[in-house]
Amino acid sequence: MENNNIDRCAESLRIGAENPCIAYVGRIKREASGAVRFCLPGVQIHACFKGDSVAVEMAPYSGYFMVELDDFPPFKVKSPRSENVIEIASGLTWGEHRLTLTYCNEGELAPPVFYGLLISPKGQLLDTPQLPARRIEFIGDSITCGYGNEDFSEDKAYPFPNVNNAYYSYARQTARQLQAQCMQVSRSGICLCYDRHTPGVAVFRHMQSLYPYTLFSLEHDSEEWDSSKYVPDVVCINLGTNDCGQLEFDKDYFTACMVEFIRELRARYKQAKVVLLSGPMLHGEHLSLITAALDKVVDIFRAEGENDIYRYDFTPDDGSMDYGTLGHPSLKRHTVMAHELTLYLKQLMGW
Repeated sequence: MENNNIDRCAESLRIGAENPCIAYVGRIKREASGAVRFCLPGVQIHACFKGDSVAVEMAPYSGYFMVELDDFPPFKVKSPRSENVIEIASGLTWGEHRLTLTYCNEGELAPPVFYGLLISPKGQLLDTPQLPARRIEFIGDSITCGYGNEDFSEDKAYPFPNVNNAYYSYARQTARQLQAQCMQVSRSGICLCYDRHTPGVAVFRHMQSLYPYTLFSLEHDSEEWDSSKYVPDVVCINLGTNDCGQLEFDKDYFTACMVEFIRELRARYKQAKVVLLSGPMLHGEHLSLITAALDKVVDIFRAEGENDIYRYDFTPDDGSMDYGTLGHPSLKRHTVMAHELTLYLKQLMGW
């Protein structure tokens, strides 16, 4: 297996990840070696090349990626456990091609490392592909990650990476429908303002503490994300589902923390509209608590003359479209959510 990798690299033209003609959307860390590391779901790699084949050089066991190549239907590829080459396509018509890779998973335990592209020996990398001018940032938890949305089994256990797909999350589906770039700053299990302790497993830090960091980690990396690299037109925040499940949950505290978090976002993004989302996993008392808290946040800002903070409630999930892992939205439900949010953002943004 390892020798096949060596042969593949020797036969191809290697384009390093540091090449300025490769475009990235999402939080990435550039290593001194030229490699690119990331961990948040939905990070994208865009490139245009001339040739008849393409492969990706990636650290082994980097998870799953959705591939968009020219006008072919999107398809999923897996990073092998013991190889650093992911074969994408060969035997293409010789000419110009466009490639987009979208990271499907969450890589906090083993962040993917992208080394570069391998194309036809006589091929060439073309100019940086043009990306949509519109930009959306989605901040959220497992729902925004697309956690378990491809789980069609009856046994809803902790999901394997193959059933988590950020590409089909409501966030990225909405962005595609609106022809916008999409940055997903999300992690499964995360709260806005409470750390979650799982004995013997991990401590899940809250969003306010992790948001400033490129790799979403306080323990392993201190690089702060430069917000000027991606300035959104609108920020959609879908947090609260995990907060209201904590024993110490207090609606007034949650409200105060959300106000503080939005002030931090406003310092980064002076002109962006902010939309506070609720649902669709919330029902009954929890839904009432969160919607009341989010409504109060909007009222606080409007009293201060800040009128670019908005609210939108997804239709609560009633199971009529099945469920993904552990009661999370199914792929069908994500599609409905994307349709709902797309209509709302079209009107709000004039798109």
